[in-house]
Amino acid sequence: MNKKLVLLAFVSVFTFSAVFTARFITLVTANPIPVPSIMMPYEYIDATISLDEGVMKAKVNGTYTFWNAGHDNVTMYYPVPPDSEGISVKFGNTSLDWDYTGSNYSTVIGDFPMIRWFIKPLPKFTYFNVTTYYEHPVPILDGNYTFLYAMGTGKYLANYSKLTTAYVTIRIGMNIPQPETLNLYTIKYSNGAWIWKPANYTITPENGAWKITSTFKSEFLEPLKEDVLLTFSPLKARLNLSSLNTVHLYVNETFTCGSSLLIMFHSYSGTYQANTTVWNSTIPANVVLSKNVTHPLNLPVEIATLVLTDDAGNILQTLTSLLVGRTHLFTRITQIVIGWPYAPSAERIQLFKELVDISKQWPYAP
Repeated sequence: MNKKLVLLAFVSVFTFSAVFTARFITLVTANPIPVPSIMMPYEYIDATISLDEGVMKAKVNGTYTFWNAGHDNVTMYYPVPPDSEGISVKFGNTSLDWDYTGSNYSTVIGDFPMIRWFIKPLPKFTYFNVTTYYEHPVPILDGNYTFLYAMGTGKYLANYSKLTTAYVTIRIGMNIPQPETLNLYTIKYSNGAWIWKPANYTITPENGAWKITSTFKSEFLEPLKEDVLLTFSPLKARLNLSSLNTVHLYVNETFTCGSSLLIMFHSYSGTYQANTTVWNSTIPANVVLSKNVTHPLNLPVEIATLVLTDDAGNILQTLTSLLVGRTHLFTRITQIVIGWPYAPSAERIQLFKELVDISKQWPYAP
């Protein structure tokens, strides 16, 4: 990992100072956690990364479970990225006012402004939840998107839980990253340097997105001390089967040569069938496309190839291709079966025809 990688951080674990008027309770010597105290045993982070009008954005929801052992009120401090938008804070179902404190929280890329809010009265000797939301752009740095969730702020707490568990879920549209480039790390500052370690995680497909999940637990009687960093390379182009005669095209690339993007259609035997132009313009140009493209002859798609051409039609570059195999066909059959009960009569006629055409294509599909 390039330690010079500039990160865009977003921070979710709270540091807070508690102002209390409750009386002190005698401590049991076997328990080092002072009373009164506010502890955070659980945190749940759910982030979605998606393209919004060509800009990569992270939308971040946080839910933080606290235990209050005696405070009447509390002020909480929360670092946010400098370019955060749509910030909101709730105590249960009640929206809270917040403001910038003028102080900063140090991160691997520099200081992030702190916001704060005040809660009074606090429910005592019970659990309560605070939820947050904000969104911010995620830049491409050194060829990778970077996304940081800072759990390490727990080390600044005067009081912490016997065990803190963080549940992190990040969803990224399948049309955004190259799956093989997704990497998750923990990162902490130690002895004057940032230390990176690969983190354990699972990645599964879910409703057209990659769902990345990971669970982090602190040491007993210790806070969480490490941040979590996700990196991935952007997907430049992809073709997926949308229906038997239609592909879904995704492109996110800057072109410094060429003038047109074409999808060329061929049969399994390699026989040329037709092509359709999906973009043409002057260069240099950043091209972001996400659209369905139907076979110009309305034939079942067998092989589709996205190419960059010059003004004379010469192929300068092959960006991506799709060879429709039995796996694609089976997936499409499943989609039709699931959608059949909800399809109107006119659509069912088309779906039935598509099933017939799939059965004809099946013997020849790889």
